[in-house]
Amino acid sequence: MTDPSSDLRSTEGAASRRRFLNQLLGAGTLAASGGTLVAQGDGSDPLAIEGYFAQMSCLPGDAVGLHVSTNADTFSVEITRVGAEPKTVWKSRGLKAGLHPVPPKVALFGCGWPAAIDLPVGKDWPSGLYIAKLQGHRGKEKSETRDALLIVRSANPGRKNKILYQIATNTYQAYNEWGGTTLYSGPNFPRVSFDKPFKIYPTPLQPGQQWYNPNTNSYHTWDEPFIIWAEKAGYGIDYCANLDLEFHPEELAKYNLVLSVGHDEYWSAGMRDNLEAFIARGGNVAFFSGNSICWQVKVENQGRELVCYKRAHDHDPAFKAGKHAELTDLWSEPLLGRPENHLSGVGFAYGGYNGLHGEFMGGKGELLVPGDQPAYIGSFRNADEFFHGDLDELRIYNKALDADSIAQLMRGELEVPQKALAAWWRFDGDLRNHAAPGKGQPAPEEIGEKFTYVEGRKGKALRFNGKDQTAAVAHYPGLRPATNEITIAAWVRPASAPETWLMIYRKEDGEGRQLLALGGAGERNGLWTGLGFDSGYVELAGKIDPKVILDGKWHHVAATYDGKHIRLFHNGRVIGEKAPVEEGAGEYTAHRPEHWILAGTGLKKGDKFGAEDGICGYECDGCEIVWKDGYPIATGRDGTPKNFEVVATGSARWDEPEGTLKWAHDIRKSWPAGPGNLVPEDLAHDGYATVGTYTRNGTVVTVGSCDWSDGLKSGNKIVDRIVRNIMDRLLK
Repeated sequence: MTDPSSDLRSTEGAASRRRFLNQLLGAGTLAASGGTLVAQGDGSDPLAIEGYFAQMSCLPGDAVGLHVSTNADTFSVEITRVGAEPKTVWKSRGLKAGLHPVPPKVALFGCGWPAAIDLPVGKDWPSGLYIAKLQGHRGKEKSETRDALLIVRSANPGRKNKILYQIATNTYQAYNEWGGTTLYSGPNFPRVSFDKPFKIYPTPLQPGQQWYNPNTNSYHTWDEPFIIWAEKAGYGIDYCANLDLEFHPEELAKYNLVLSVGHDEYWSAGMRDNLEAFIARGGNVAFFSGNSICWQVKVENQGRELVCYKRAHDHDPAFKAGKHAELTDLWSEPLLGRPENHLSGVGFAYGGYNGLHGEFMGGKGELLVPGDQPAYIGSFRNADEFFHGDLDELRIYNKALDADSIAQLMRGELEVPQKALAAWWRFDGDLRNHAAPGKGQPAPEEIGEKFTYVEGRKGKALRFNGKDQTAAVAHYPGLRPATNEITIAAWVRPASAPETWLMIYRKEDGEGRQLLALGGAGERNGLWTGLGFDSGYVELAGKIDPKVILDGKWHHVAATYDGKHIRLFHNGRVIGEKAPVEEGAGEYTAHRPEHWILAGTGLKKGDKFGAEDGICGYECDGCEIVWKDGYPIATGRDGTPKNFEVVATGSARWDEPEGTLKWAHDIRKSWPAGPGNLVPEDLAHDGYATVGTYTRNGTVVTVGSCDWSDGLKSGNKIVDRIVRNIMDRLLK
């Protein structure tokens, strides 16, 4: 039998090998070649490993193939169940796997790697979400770890636990960038395969790219907090993957309550049919999620591939055949004629965004959160971000300096307040941090070509070549925000002003980031800052004429955030300002405090809740409503059941300039306005994340937000009470 990895060791297989290593190590990996890994044949390649399971879910006692590709000599696996008390159930070292090619259309049709092992799932493994951590080994060298997800269903559905939690695995795969294309790549790529790794490690965002990829954090953001909370609260839960609703409806029938949590966007017709039948028989459903049931997907290859042509439905074979009910498009598309509101009570067309495009920020404006990730001077590991030119006097304050202080700093008149100064790199011939003398902070690690120093404003300054140089700053406690304020300031003398980026400073804190950069395309060329975390990430640009910034003189640049405003300064003058937090950020308003959903919360009519945690965030679902005597009433024109009760709402909106979202307003206007219908005066007004419920034999409750779990994660008492009210009532 031919070794399937032999072509990767041949000269002809060099391109395939490079593609594999670049894919495994990620586009953000820095290499001396300027961002492109060059595969050697002498074992000197960086260690890389990836893997995936042959199925998303299984039963106790099954043997599940774990498909692994690595250039390591051996690899290890450690499998842990996510829960209030995470438990490692299986681990092994010294395992073998080959280095296998990544097919050109891997994102569409999968990797096709052979199984390295058949995992023996224990008969005593309780139902749950299991994470397999893979790591490659070569002598004492270890690769980064990679995760593979596996869900274990119950061997006896409904016998012990009456709650079924179906994890939004379809959505995670729809956004999965591993392999290059996703369900967001257009009609030429309308397919994603489960036969590839999940890309669930953080992906850096570049200035100007406010695209939030849920799959960079996936279960960490939504599932983990909910699962941990539920177990601590004493709720017994069984688990399954999205498509198990389609392929195992006999298991579904054994439960009283089905849960949807987080971002549950992609549903097949089989999933929906079976869940609606479950409700018709008296089963209950709780959507602690947002953007739910938005797109219909077609399932192929025995559940290992999802197809969705989205708004390009004229490419869909179902459209060409006139089978409009089978269109892989929005469930709310009039041609399909089956809006998600009929199932969940709400839909995305009358919800929208609370954070994705910067309209609203999560929480009460707290953009900065503690973190322990490294910082980078002169780049963030990416080839198009390397600073080109000279850098002097880079300072980080855990305080927002006012305009007078920035002017003093520029003139060299500002005394150094040690308490607020987190970092002070003078670059006077070295990279020592002068803000923390005697505290043993290691000097930043020089990466790339040997650093050089030139004449600076006072003493020496650091010169970056713009090709491969960056300085990695090891984290220390003082380097993260002690308060919700920050100042980043530096002297720069750039040698170029590209349409990409010259990164002065960037720090990653989990899903958060702080950055100061020069660059940007066309009219957007100038000074940039980016601050925030999750959907609360905000960017601000200040225009500077490239001719001005390239005059060969030193320029003082700074960014500040005081908890209310972000400001950019150039040579002591404010060139950009933004108040990132608007009224209604991340919060709900209670309208019917007497309703059983809000029982015990202490809320009164008009009270706000959830802003401190940003629970009304990312993508939101709502229904068309009119207001009568100060109360919201569902019109029912959009498919929402006539008996749907609106209990609370949170602000959400569409970013009208984004033309690809025009469909939302078109759909709103397409609903019939016949005699007796309640119709809003303005069909294109901003929407709402909606907490509400209806009964159709079984009872359905929705909260209409992806980020509801943030309240459980922080211990928010009102969110805790609401979830308990819903769970306790619907369990009966």
